[in-house]
Amino acid sequence: MNSSVFRRARRASVMLPAVLLAALVLAACGGGGGTGGGGGAGTGTGSDGQGLEVTAEITIEDPWARPAPAGDNSAAYFVIHNGADGDDALIGAASDVAHMVEVHQSRMEDGVMKMEHIEELPIPAGQSVTLEPGGYHVMFMGLERDLNVGDKFQLELHFRQAGTVTIDVEVREP
Repeated sequence: MNSSVFRRARRASVMLPAVLLAALVLAACGGGGGTGGGGGAGTGTGSDGQGLEVTAEITIEDPWARPAPAGDNSAAYFVIHNGADGDDALIGAASDVAHMVEVHQSRMEDGVMKMEHIEELPIPAGQSVTLEPGGYHVMFMGLERDLNVGDKFQLELHFRQAGTVTIDVEVREP
């Protein structure tokens, strides 16, 4: 075997554990993330710096909310990716920005847009579910403060399997 190839292979075998350790440390200290209750896999989050909030199983992409004044209502939207081998479900949400936070579905019925609270939003294994205007969303009722464009706040998402995932939500125009 060529000695330079051997040296590179040996260097790579020494560097790989160090790189993996650094990645784990960065994931544990992820910017803006927090840890949720319940312990176990999937309860902590970190940010990749590009609008993705990451857990072991659940990834939240591009979380944003509509601006609104205190006392009014708003909604948050994002994409949930389930990278786990098993199905999961979004079963609730919480934030200190509103008196009440619920998962809702908007749908057209007899030419009228209706909105209803849903107990759970299934997130099939290996698939994604989009929360968007006119569809599924997290509803904030009775805002405790103004949500102005550029503001950020934390939102806890409660999943049946992954536990609580805390994400940073940016307020922006639709």
